[in-house]
Amino acid sequence: MTMAPAEPLFSLVLCVYGVEPYIARAVRCLLDQRCGDFELILVDDASPDASIETALNEAAGDARVRVVRHESNRGLSAARNTGLEVARGRYVCFPDPDDETGPDFLSAAAAAIEAQDPDIVVEGLEERYLDGAGGFVYANRVTAPSAVARGTDEVAGLALPLEERTLLGYVHTKFFRRALVADLRFDSGLTVSEDFFFSLGAFERARTVCVLDVAEYRYQKRSGSLTGGRYDSQRYTPDYYDVHRARIQTMLDFLEAHGIADDEAMQTLGALYGRYVVSTLMRQAAPVGGLSKGERRAWARELKRDPLFQRLIPVARARRSRALAVSLGVLRSGCVPAMLALGTAVSRAKAQGPGLVTKIQSER
Repeated sequence: MTMAPAEPLFSLVLCVYGVEPYIARAVRCLLDQRCGDFELILVDDASPDASIETALNEAAGDARVRVVRHESNRGLSAARNTGLEVARGRYVCFPDPDDETGPDFLSAAAAAIEAQDPDIVVEGLEERYLDGAGGFVYANRVTAPSAVARGTDEVAGLALPLEERTLLGYVHTKFFRRALVADLRFDSGLTVSEDFFFSLGAFERARTVCVLDVAEYRYQKRSGSLTGGRYDSQRYTPDYYDVHRARIQTMLDFLEAHGIADDEAMQTLGALYGRYVVSTLMRQAAPVGGLSKGERRAWARELKRDPLFQRLIPVARARRSRALAVSLGVLRSGCVPAMLALGTAVSRAKAQGPGLVTKIQSER
């Protein structure tokens, strides 16, 4: 039996709800890490299936595994907060129970911690697109160049480049010094982007951040997943745009507070905002969106009056994606029929297969 250290290097918080088909593999990947200096905290969020039993069977009495239970379902953010509250490790990480990790996921972070004693370690990931039967379709490696940022200004300077690569928001691939985030909490009122707001709050506090150009985390993006929200990229919710608008506004406020909202930053932030606008238009146009063409038209007209739209879209620049450059041109035109047609076109492209739009965006 593997013994649990009294004060482990890592606390891994794994929230358990409705993931019975996947969780055994997730647990096994974590228990087989080459670095064994961790505790695995399973937060049972009143799962309706046998997820927690499956996880415990896979752990087979491993003393590094602890279980915390919610009497009723409280959601992902609340479950992560519970795990954070009981964590004992020097660093805390929040892998997902339906993903996989390579054997050096922890050892890469441990080496960086030993060398730099950072407040946050940021790793990359591999996005793995799977079809409805779980078959592999496409993989996209997402990393940032290795770097060490020291001091408030250098740490702040990392935020937008990481956000541009979609790496700022992921908490699955970050290791936070527990003393840094012990009183931070995930916002239980959000169903999307809660990771982003938690991570940016940690960056506000951090004085040393290590970025590692490794991708030991396997982020599984399943078509038609039973978890519904995370993988259904065409699902539309009324607050989708509002939450992502708040995300962009918060990043803008962060850049301005640190005096780094220069022209290049605004071009990048505008492109990120444009992606969220296009994603909203796509979700509204999808058959599962539930919006009439008239409702979509009214929303697009209101969007053009949004001060954030008026500030960022004119300066937005796509540096690597021709598809995004074309999309930004449509948004800059202000032509509502063209905007609606764009949403429909992207929705149809997305329906062709789980990775097609990502391939186009990344020029693959």
